[in-house]
Amino acid sequence: MKSHDFHVFMQQLLLVCIKDILTPTLRQIVSRLSKIFPCICAKVWNPAELPRLKEEVATTLVLMETHLPQAFFDNMTHLRIHVMEELGICGHVHCRWMYQIERYLGKLKQYVRNRARPKWCMAECFRQDEAVGLASEYMGNFQPVKTRIWYADEEEGITGDDMKQWEFNEI
Repeated sequence: MKSHDFHVFMQQLLLVCIKDILTPTLRQIVSRLSKIFPCICAKVWNPAELPRLKEEVATTLVLMETHLPQAFFDNMTHLRIHVMEELGICGHVHCRWMYQIERYLGKLKQYVRNRARPKWCMAECFRQDEAVGLASEYMGNFQPVKTRIWYADEEEGITGDDMKQWEFNEI
């Protein structure tokens, strides 16, 4: 799963999955955690609510530490506190997401055909994509005036009857 998949899983699907599995206390902790993510990732948020969100994150982490084993915690669990601080400093989280860059790097990795020279393959395919994109953008502005099909035995200004006459004269 990619990081965006985990993000969607934590926000929307996890509550449905654990509905009948966990104890009510753990269910409450996970639901609080799942309600924090939409607040952090909202495109529109009120800066006056930031202290309340920080307190909610801290309370949720304390509840997690009291009811879950220590092996559960790593740096990603603690990261939520720093994300809340960055929210106040840098602004919206969705402006700093790396999902688009991760997707683009995956596209560049697909360009590699020669593992001995991966950078060259990526640069060459990127150049081809840019050239095709530019040509299609440029050619999209033009409308075809008239389409004409040329035949191999036809020359400009010479009709089919003239060609038969020349063939007869040569024999």
